[in-house]
Amino acid sequence: NHFNGVSGINARDVHRFLKVGRDYSTWIRARIKQAGFIENQDFLIVENLSSPELASTNNKQLSTMARPQKLIDYIVSLDMAKHLCLMEKNEIGRAIRQHFIEAEKQLRTSSPAIYKNTLSKTIERLESIDRNKEMTDAIKAQFGKLLTALIAPPLNTFVLLIIAAIIYCVHFKKLAKFIALISFTWLYIMSAPFTGLLLTDNDDIPALTLDEYKQAQAIVILGGGSYPTKELYAETASGAPQLERLRYAAFLQKETGLPILTTGYSLIGISEGDLMAKELNQFFNVPTQWIENKARNTEENASFTKNI
Repeated sequence: NHFNGVSGINARDVHRFLKVGRDYSTWIRARIKQAGFIENQDFLIVENLSSPELASTNNKQLSTMARPQKLIDYIVSLDMAKHLCLMEKNEIGRAIRQHFIEAEKQLRTSSPAIYKNTLSKTIERLESIDRNKEMTDAIKAQFGKLLTALIAPPLNTFVLLIIAAIIYCVHFKKLAKFIALISFTWLYIMSAPFTGLLLTDNDDIPALTLDEYKQAQAIVILGGGSYPTKELYAETASGAPQLERLRYAAFLQKETGLPILTTGYSLIGISEGDLMAKELNQFFNVPTQWIENKARNTEENASFTKNI
């Protein structure tokens, strides 16, 4: 059980040394899924037969009747072992990880050719994990946006109408008509002028003054959408909501002198964080102090900019 000429490590030993509270099988499978480790590249699965554990050492008859149990071991590479230790986020994990690092240093000294080959493959593997995780996260984010759009007006009305049509085709006509009636009623309510007034009535919320704005530490601009364009100034431009945020942020920066942070991600082309910083400088002559370009939603906006 070798990885690039280096002996593998039994993950069961890592689990025991880390003093993980969870069952070994549950723990290792969860970590493999979480980090995206690949079989035959990061780890090997080995099946062994173990001696049965007895409830009582005095019961020799039970001992002879008991059958050996199938034991599944995960033989992991040195890099995966270090990663597992790091994922535990405790002092024991850090200590064991440091032990593996020292072992790697010894390998570098004694077998430089093997170490160099292992290092290059590790770098390729880490880059692959990052790309796969980024793609998976992007798909999840887009799925969340699609689901939100389906349950929010006006698409939820059309979803109900589609459901009503399907039910009508299977001969539940009264139920289909009832659902259709609810759909049209809801569509009318949401499109009525008084509903718009109710939803946009913010007169009870007092506007901040410039003196109150000056007490802040920074101006944070969240991405509000962008689109591809054929204009001469850029291939991608801020949408109307995002441009409105930029305009107001530029005004506040000039009045207060506060630094600006832009945050936002984009699946295609330039990120919203980078795009906003570019347009602030290009159109408003306002500098950007910090740029965060990984956040895909408001929660990540807050999380990723916290340390900045």
